[in-house]
Amino acid sequence: MLCRNYKNVHIKLHLYSYSNILFHLEAWTAVCANHKEPWEFFCKEHQECLCRSCLEEHKSHLYLLLEDAKAASMDILKENIRTLEDSQKQIQLNVVWLQDARSQVASDRAKLREQLISAKDFMDCYSWVMGKMLRIDINVPQCHAARHELDRTVIGQLKRDSQAAVRNVSKSIRDKLLRMPVRVTAPKPASSFTLKPPVPQRSVKSTTFKPSTSQTSDFLLDPNTAHCNISISEDRLSCQWVAHPLTCPPHPERFRLHPQVLCSQGLSAGEHTWQVEVGGTRRWEVGVTCKSRDQAWVDSCISWALRWDGRQLQAFEGHKRYFNSKLRTINRAPTLLRLHLHFSQKTELSFYTSEDDLLHTFTIKTSGPVFPGFYLEESSVKIKKLDFQKH
Repeated sequence: MLCRNYKNVHIKLHLYSYSNILFHLEAWTAVCANHKEPWEFFCKEHQECLCRSCLEEHKSHLYLLLEDAKAASMDILKENIRTLEDSQKQIQLNVVWLQDARSQVASDRAKLREQLISAKDFMDCYSWVMGKMLRIDINVPQCHAARHELDRTVIGQLKRDSQAAVRNVSKSIRDKLLRMPVRVTAPKPASSFTLKPPVPQRSVKSTTFKPSTSQTSDFLLDPNTAHCNISISEDRLSCQWVAHPLTCPPHPERFRLHPQVLCSQGLSAGEHTWQVEVGGTRRWEVGVTCKSRDQAWVDSCISWALRWDGRQLQAFEGHKRYFNSKLRTINRAPTLLRLHLHFSQKTELSFYTSEDDLLHTFTIKTSGPVFPGFYLEESSVKIKKLDFQKH
């Protein structure tokens, strides 16, 4: 393959070598200038024609009959001409290919320029959207604080207005009663009184917590299961998340992936109730889980848990999420939770608020003892003693 600039030089070199051969072919028709005899031989070493007299000087050289040398030179010349023609055709094809390639490169360059412009527009749009999102994230806490402040103000005003309205109505009723004349009537005979059977009261199904139906359970945290980012108190009743991992001795039941900890007591029968106090607004989970024989549970989340993720309260069974109307109404992290576990043909785990309102109930299938557990991320938890005197 030749470039356009070198093509002419290459052709000139071939034409020069062929012109040299043609010069000798034309010389074969002449006679020796020295001896005036026709040329009959050709010396291959000196590349010149010889007569019989000249042959005496070239006997030690390689020479051919002039006709044979002429035939061989003609064959070489024809072969070189064919090669040159083929080269010229190939050069023409290469020129066409280069022209097409040049057009394709120009087209690709235009497409690449369009793609770069589109990418720049996309990056500008992305930067604008991210800036908007950052500003929105900055304003969200302020909006929440303003909304809560407005709620407190409105609720306080409504409370004061309702109390004032009740006082006014009470005063009006009292004044009317004082102004009404007193009438004394004789009592009716005893025979006129009839006793009516008491109206039976309809039983109302309650969703509040009933402490009398279960026994309270005291639990202690198990340090052997605590993740290295969980710090347990000396009394083993409370723990908190720490940013820097602690130095923990190796144990086969220690959580490795998730910042979790279990209690040391396992439950497998009866009814049990316990109460926990949670703090922190980043993320925490309260629930129960089962230990498996293959130790795979140390890399898993708590099986049945109530989770606060910083924005809302959700119920999780493994990776399956549950919602209900009660959970959707809670927009602040609860600080006190009561858990009730009832083993029966249909084992149930229920979560209650500090006001004994039911939040969620799981129907669970256990494969062994159930252990209370906690997930903490920038949060803390404390197991509290149950006090039923106020119920």
